[in-house]
Amino acid sequence: MPAIRMANLLQSVRMKREGCLVVRIGVMDRASKQVVNEVASLLRRWSEESDLDDTQLIKCVTKGVDKYFDDDVIDFSSDIDLDE
Repeated sequence: MPAIRMANLLQSVRMKREGCLVVRIGVMDRASKQVVNEVASLLRRWSEESDLDDTQLIKCVTKGVDKYFDDDVIDFSSDIDLDE
């Protein structure tokens, strides 16, 4: 199974497990397609330039997605008034 299909499958399973709505690529907006293309390009590059196999890449991507959504977001309020 190609890496991107495996990544999509793993993400769909994770989202369903968490009760999220899974959006099919056919109904994605432009920004969503850009994200998909960026991730696919990143996976393609790592696949070609590293010794990681598809399964290892998927595990890395899954850990990265989990890390992203588990990280705390720090709220930032600027002291600079941009309306001046």
